[in-house]
Amino acid sequence: MPTNKKVGFYLANINTEQFAILIKELENVPELSLNIDINFGIDANTNMIGCFVNINYLQNGQVAMVIEVKCEFQIEQEAWASFIKPGKKFKVSKGFLQHLAIISVGTTRGILHAKTEKTEYNHYPLPTINVSEKLKTDQVFDLD
Repeated sequence: MPTNKKVGFYLANINTEQFAILIKELENVPELSLNIDINFGIDANTNMIGCFVNINYLQNGQVAMVIEVKCEFQIEQEAWASFIKPGKKFKVSKGFLQHLAIISVGTTRGILHAKTEKTEYNHYPLPTINVSEKLKTDQVFDLD
């Protein structure tokens, strides 16, 4: 029977790693298609988990706009220690990663709104994303 462990953490840093509008004038299209990637990394020296959200807006198969945001989450020491596994491995549950991803996608949505204000792209807000479809398994990182 799965148990829900509380993990103490807070959002420590937000970085816009990349933002570019590559097609300045959009053709009259009702919607743009999206490619969305969500990835994670850890920093064992600072007890941080980073969530990278990369989104490409596509018009007729060409990248029209790209944004990549990194949210860094500071993990409390006790919770961090609970993720450490034998063999210098660091295992994070999919449920916790999904939670961090939801926060990161929402943060990206806000940054995207601010960056596209008063442009055509502001009419194409980032829709809700079912992160459970993108993050289906626990993730294991090497601590080396």
